[in-house]
Amino acid sequence: MRLIEITPDLLTGVEEMDNQHKRIAEYINYALDLAAEGKVEDAIAFYRETILPFVKYHLSSEEEFMESIGYPGYEEHKRYHEAVLKLFTQLGKELTDKKSLQSTAYILSGWLYGHVGKVDKKYGEFYKEVCLKNT
Repeated sequence: MRLIEITPDLLTGVEEMDNQHKRIAEYINYALDLAAEGKVEDAIAFYRETILPFVKYHLSSEEEFMESIGYPGYEEHKRYHEAVLKLFTQLGKELTDKKSLQSTAYILSGWLYGHVGKVDKKYGEFYKEVCLKNT
């Protein structure tokens, strides 16, 4: 099941971050595929053991990147990440069946579309306008 795909309108222009966003999308789709095959316990374990740790890694990487380029929206973006991580961690604890997994996957995909497509694009624009022009 292809719930989410990172399309060109979701690219930030920062290759590493775009690749990480793509990986998160692939992971979400894979978990849904497992659930569709009746492997719900495997899908839940995959969320807890692979997706959640990778989202944590991604958010940390993104924060390091924003800080390294002097992105003016860094502090606000970091606070948003803290709230998102808290939500995704709680959702992981509440996974019990196919329905809860699907709901969590839809929340994650909504975050990717909304956050990446609107908020993350801003640091990408800053990077292109300020950092790349000065090199």
